[in-house]
Amino acid sequence: MNVIAKALMSLIVMTAVANGAMAASPASVDPGDKRSADTFLHDIYSHYREDGEGIPTDDARVYSRALRTLMHADATAAGEGDVGLLDYDPLCNCQDFDIKMATFAYAPAGKDRLDAAVSFHNLDADESLHLLLVRAPDGWRIDDVISKAAGGSLRVVLQKELKKPAH
Repeated sequence: MNVIAKALMSLIVMTAVANGAMAASPASVDPGDKRSADTFLHDIYSHYREDGEGIPTDDARVYSRALRTLMHADATAAGEGDVGLLDYDPLCNCQDFDIKMATFAYAPAGKDRLDAAVSFHNLDADESLHLLLVRAPDGWRIDDVISKAAGGSLRVVLQKELKKPAH
């Protein structure tokens, strides 16, 4: 990655984190929210062990409707037999996985939202990303993934890609 791309990535991540921090209310994460978010994320990452199957991008129990819609539109725009922009699993920044030692840290990101900093060891590399969680009537859902693999916010990158004219 060149210097300009690294600087842009850093700016995107810092902006996303700063926006979440400015919108945050209250200043700390409610212990009940942390427990329920921990349960949610531990369940998700249990699917990323060596014998696991991962999480499909259309899983309504994991992703928000808005993010699922964007991921589906990306796959549809690519056409049958082709891969869209999302040619990897956004929850592990990978195609192959055997995740060990996933840890989570939370910061408030607005009403009914949490920023979950996720760190884990996958195969032979340490990885980290941020998941923007939103509370749905029946539990937490992932509304955005902020990572190097996505080039910042997955939601923003997909929106921009879908606005580009077809080739």
